[in-house]
Amino acid sequence: ILHTDITQLKLKNHTNGYISAVIDEGTKEILSIQVSTSPNQQLIYKTLEDLKNKIPTEFSPIMHSDQGWHYQLPYYTS
Repeated sequence: ILHTDITQLKLKNHTNGYISAVIDEGTKEILSIQVSTSPNQQLIYKTLEDLKNKIPTEFSPIMHSDQGWHYQLPYYTS
């Protein structure tokens, strides 16, 4: 089982930064992590593309998110 989320951080220059990560719930290993200045579609795609390259093709993991607005949009759910 994998867990994904986007975390917003307030940076020293008073702007926001965003971290998108995927964690293996069994091992607590970070399998994919990306950073951006925007919590947009490209950030999620980069995270998932990085993850795709690290998971053996014979595995079919279950992905869990907090179902925040990023994960309810059609580009993610379809």
